[in-house]
Amino acid sequence: MKLSDLLHTVKEFAYGLFVLDPLLTIVRMRYHLDLMFMSILYSDTLGVPIIPPIYRLNLLKYYYPMLDKWKIELLKEKDITDKMRG
Repeated sequence: MKLSDLLHTVKEFAYGLFVLDPLLTIVRMRYHLDLMFMSILYSDTLGVPIIPPIYRLNLLKYYYPMLDKWKIELLKEKDITDKMRG
């Protein structure tokens, strides 16, 4: 093994040890916050208006591309093992 290969392996190990878990946690939190915001944004379709329509229309252009993912996430069957996985 060359020294550069060893250094590369050590860098990957340090990345996985110190950076990967917080990064995945941040990505997971962002995903859940986006789902929550989508639920608030489309709450009028569920019959519970939370925010006024004018603000909803302003935000709709940013969250419309995520509409299909949101529907799939809401209709997906959930189990206790999903929470255990993270």
